[in-house]
Formats: sequence, C-alpha cells, structure tokens
Amino acid sequence: MQVPRVAPNVSPLTFQKIVPTNMINANIDSSIVGAERSLIASIMAELPEDRRENVVYFTTDGRIFANHQLLKAGSRSYKVTNNSYYDDSGRLRAVPGMGPKPVIFDNRKPNPLVARPQFGTPDGSTSGNTGAYRRVYAQPNFGNDTASFNVPCGTTRMAMSSDAPYIYGGGWGNNGYAIDAGFQLGYDGRLTAFVKSGPGGQMNLMNVNLGCGTGAEWFFQPISNTQAYLSVGGKGWQNGGYGGGSAVFNTTLSGEWNQRCYGCVVKRMVSIAQNGDNFSDGSFVGINTNDTPAITWDYTFVGYNTRCDPYQNCNGYTYPWASYTGGYQDFPNDPNKIQSFRSRWRARDRRHLSLLPVISVVFSGA
Repeated sequence: MQVPRVAPNVSPLTFQKIVPTNMINANIDSSIVGAERSLIASIMAELPEDRRENVVYFTTDGRIFANHQLLKAGSRSYKVTNNSYYDDSGRLRAVPGMGPKPVIFDNRKPNPLVARPQFGTPDGSTSGNTGAYRRVYAQPNFGNDTASFNVPCGTTRMAMSSDAPYIYGGGWGNNGYAIDAGFQLGYDGRLTAFVKSGPGGQMNLMNVNLGCGTGAEWFFQPISNTQAYLSVGGKGWQNGGYGGGSAVFNTTLSGEWNQRCYGCVVKRMVSIAQNGDNFSDGSFVGINTNDTPAITWDYTFVGYNTRCDPYQNCNGYTYPWASYTGGYQDFPNDPNKIQSFRSRWRARDRRHLSLLPVISVVFSGA
C-alpha cells in the first residue's frame, strides 16, 4: 500500500535564509576571491535556495572551503586511522565504525530489489571494535533522511577520553559505500556537525555548535554522482559557532550515491564510538539522573532525491520513516545492555532505547 506523502513542517532549525541564485555572490565574504570564490559559488549553486546561507565544502584530501571566513576558520578536517583521529589538543577521539550494508527486500515491487551488501549481512553480535550502538535502517532506494531531536543537558558522560558519542544519519550507497553524517556530542553536551565518507578518509567537523537541550535537526541527501550534503541546525548556538549550515562533501566513488539512488539504504544511529569494546566503563549518553531515557525525537522522514521514486511514481517523495523501516541492529546484541520499548507521549508513538551500563538513549520515530 502506498503511504501518502507527508512533508516535514518548516521549522526554525535547518531552514536557513533564502539565497536565490542571483544573490549567491552577495552571500560570500568579500575577502574570499579568485578561484576559491568561484569554487564555493559553484558548490552553493548546487544546493536548494534555503540551504545556502552558511556553506562549507570538504575535499577528500582535507582542504576546506566556505562562504564565510569564520565558518571556515572554525571547521576542521582530520585524517582517520583505525577508526580514530587526533583533535587540535592532541587527544585521541574515536569515530563511528562503518558496518556493512544490510541485505533487505523492497516490498514495493512484485519482484523486489535486493540491496547489495558490501561484506554480507551484518550481525550485531559480531560487529566488534565499534563501541555500542543502536541502528535503524530504511528499506532500499530512499536517498535522503531527515531527523529532529533533543538531547537534554547533563545527560551525557564519557568515562574514557577517547570515547565519543554520536547521533547521526547517512547510510550505504548503491554498492555498499558508507557515509556517516550528523552530530558529534561534546562532553558538555554540545552538538557539533560532522560528515565522514568511506571506511577511512577524513573526519570533517563543521563550525556549527549547538547547545544541549535546544533541539537539533539534520537533512542528508546526495546532490550528484560524486557529492552529497548535510544540512544541520538548531534553536540555540554557542562558543562562536554557527547555528545552522550545510556541509558538502565528496562521496569518492562515482554513482554510489546519486539522484536516483537505486539500492541506497539510509540509517539513523545513536552510538558511543570506542577504540575497542568496553561495555562497563561508565560512559553514557541520553540518560537522566533517575536512569530514565532522555533523548527525544520530534520527527523522522525518509525521501527520494527527486519528485519521482525509482519506479516512476511521481505522487510524492517524502514519507514517515516508520512506514518504511527496513530493520534494527543493536550492538552488543544483549538485552541486558540494550533495552527497547514503546511509550505514549502526547499521542505520539516513541521508541525508547537504553544501553546499559554504557549508553541510555531515547529513540523514536521508528
């Protein structure tokens, strides 16, 4: 049965100031000149008009371009080795481990397409060396995802300096090439936008810093055969960062992520990245002092990258995530560590997740 199109409400989060094409140059700092100005202008032209206010472009070799000097100065690109990188202070930080692509059937066709896996169907119990996570993935052929959530202050603690909590989207391309895109949580609860493409590559941090407890949102989508973008925003910003913006980055392998996105599988994740798996070190994210889940999700959507889906149905392109969930994966696969249950709040169905003693989070919308 076809689910009617549902468009997310225009919120004060990522929907930025409208920048028409003839105003792109006016929205680039005058101090940015020559080839750099031409490059960022061409990148901005590829984005929707409401995603052009604050734009950063990350290259695969670690260079950064932006339409505002302060936006560029506060953004970072770090080389990833063994699922970690060293930040500006020399501290080792873990990044999310990129698991293989799920194999799932598309139930929208009489002869369903099968998403092609990179290394076979993942088993959460044998993931290893990633830290704990909760993963929700959609049915294949959706190429973008949207999520709005809130992390209250005082609900995150990292016991090890290398542990790093993340809430993010992204997914796997046509042949399994993975992208992670969303937010890294600081030890003070601050949210910093990040994108990471491929199993190695660069960890790219955008100068968008949102305070805890203020609400955050992401929108992820490919824009060509070789590039994708992440738009993020929130109701509150701090520490000199921007309150919203768009990060454009290369997907490296041509055709993996594209406008049609045949075989793409998008995901949503809550995780604590680790160098090794330690499920009793005392780290947690999204848990209140009374041990109740704290993170809430306002809405979640999946969509096609064009107004027509891969089967040429042009009646809609954005749908509630819960209607097209492909499956769930927990690591460790242990009910004593991960507990998922439903509750009612203001007549909206929410899915709660607790990873104990490492993580406790709320996961809803699917």
